[in-house]
Amino acid sequence: MSTTDWYLHTSLYLKLNKQKTRYPRRKPICLFCDLDDTYIMKYWPSEQLLEQYPQKYTDTILSPDLRVYDETIQLKSYLDQNSIPLLLVSGRDLHQMKELEKSFLQHMPDHPEIMEYDGLIGGVGTELFLKKDSGRLENDKSYMRVLAQTGYDRSSLYKLIQKHIPIVISRFAPVAFNFSKRDQEQSEDELPIQQFKVSVEFKSDDKTAKNIYDYIRSLLDNSGMRSVRTLLSCPYHIDTKISKYNFDIVPFSKEKPIQYLKSIFDMHAVVAGDSGNDFEMLVYAADTGIIVGNAKKELLNAYQGLSNQEKKHVILDMKNQGPDAILHYVKTIVNI
Repeated sequence: MSTTDWYLHTSLYLKLNKQKTRYPRRKPICLFCDLDDTYIMKYWPSEQLLEQYPQKYTDTILSPDLRVYDETIQLKSYLDQNSIPLLLVSGRDLHQMKELEKSFLQHMPDHPEIMEYDGLIGGVGTELFLKKDSGRLENDKSYMRVLAQTGYDRSSLYKLIQKHIPIVISRFAPVAFNFSKRDQEQSEDELPIQQFKVSVEFKSDDKTAKNIYDYIRSLLDNSGMRSVRTLLSCPYHIDTKISKYNFDIVPFSKEKPIQYLKSIFDMHAVVAGDSGNDFEMLVYAADTGIIVGNAKKELLNAYQGLSNQEKKHVILDMKNQGPDAILHYVKTIVNI
């Protein structure tokens, strides 16, 4: 695929070009980085507070201890000094990212650079925005056409899951099980529906979570929906037994938009993540994959199941957390 005029006016292209001039003997580097607990260390407020607010606000509550973000500031400074583009890869979509940007500007006005990124892969890989040289994020319409060709039928998926919610609750007895707030009945305060994503949230122990995943995966397979992807991630633990789980049903995962951009740009993709929905992009889209030291159990278990060949390009750093781990290995690659 050739680089069209639209891509020539993105900050991604311009920064990669600067690197080619500065380091002509190696491929330019681009960092594709999961957001929460990878690029920034996530601050989780109490369960009671999370229940009180719409999803678009609960995802923007920042830590009162600003030292939490020191490593992110250092990482971003190094990326900027070396013209390394940053694409954030997240379950959040553009609406949520804009709310988060506002929150950071109010909370940390001296460090606006934290939220100055060159692109967003949002909705667990179901949207792609690139920053143009004008400074605005614009939707990659070519990538949207790729999504449209998958045949993803959100309405049928939603109805199928909705029908089986009471069955899951009766059979597996999770503490809570329902669609995400934005997928439930809409209110003026909630986020808009995502065209290529259906999300369920629940709370349970690890064994129950695995049983629920297997049940829904089997349900989809038996309903002629074998091609859709099912992604289970655990953002945080509520107590020693119960954890919060996100279950996303999408046409494909975070690896697809990275592979798509690699087919357009000649670059070395450094990919960093910490949770289960990062697995595919780390293994199947990265030239160098980094699993940070605070990675969740489901990602570590998936990594251990890989062959030595599959692990060859993936670094498991159990010493350094989030942005600290990323900075260490990006420096290593730059200095090769």
